[in-house]
Amino acid sequence: MQTIMHKHKYIYLSICLDVFHYSVAPGVSAPQALGIYPEIVIDAIKFIRDKVLSLDIVELNPELDIDNHTARLAANLVAEFCY
Repeated sequence: MQTIMHKHKYIYLSICLDVFHYSVAPGVSAPQALGIYPEIVIDAIKFIRDKVLSLDIVELNPELDIDNHTARLAANLVAEFCY
């Protein structure tokens, strides 16, 4: 990751919620039994945030979300980026 950081002045960060384990992101079109957990992405966000020019979070499907778990995950990722 440090190589990418040194090569580029700015980074466009797109977080696809489909990559997360279905227990934390059930409201996506392709829930993942072998998905990753938020801590991995939060650590990456903290590492690259100073170079991020633009951020988007994609693949949230409110119709499939259970008790807004996925929406809250997305909101928490934005909060981690902002603070």
